[in-house]
Amino acid sequence: MNFTEFCAKSYPEKSVFDRKQFDPFTNFVKWFAMRFGYFLFQGGVTANTLDVLALLLSFLGFFFFSTARDGHIVLPFLGIALLYFHIFVDFVDGTLAKASGTTSLLGHYLDEIGCDIDRMLLLVLFGVYTGKIFFILGNCFAVGILIRLAPLTKKELPTTGKIGALCRLYVYKYSFLSVRFMLAILPLLLGLVLLMRWDLQLLSTLLSLFYEIAAVVWLFLCIPQFKEKAKVV
Repeated sequence: MNFTEFCAKSYPEKSVFDRKQFDPFTNFVKWFAMRFGYFLFQGGVTANTLDVLALLLSFLGFFFFSTARDGHIVLPFLGIALLYFHIFVDFVDGTLAKASGTTSLLGHYLDEIGCDIDRMLLLVLFGVYTGKIFFILGNCFAVGILIRLAPLTKKELPTTGKIGALCRLYVYKYSFLSVRFMLAILPLLLGLVLLMRWDLQLLSTLLSLFYEIAAVVWLFLCIPQFKEKAKVV
């Protein structure tokens, strides 16, 4: 299979830049991902294999990231690079699966769980940076509510009015829970803090407080809905 045939099987558009629903930068990343994907395809690498390897590298990246608390600079930036590679894989794996005709529900779950794990680890990392057990436990709580509960319950909450407007702050594609913000912008912010020798503990404390409060707010948003369901039963 040549590259043109590979592209034709991977997406319906004639060019990735024809995808008007995405911004130019996203389309450029996809353009590069197509070429990287074709290279892997020629080497016989499957989408699921790539997802698993990228997830393991991401876990290693967070280990490197955690060394920032000890004053390291090089290792945390290597961790950021590995995290970004995991995000990049998200542009590649679907291309590989479609081109090879191996799309599956298992592959879909592997694709989704990767970004969830990255966001979970990032929140826990904020708690570790604070050096306080309260924030570590609080961020674990926030992980369960914001990364797991919120996606499951968002369809049960109103889409209009004040509650609907507040919910959109959580689920909007550029929200503070989005992959774009948490896995693209926040690592850059943390890298800048390390580079400029700013107070990492203070930033992590503020971020931890923000996400913990956001988790509590989401729980309160769910309470009226649970009462309403109970009445129906």
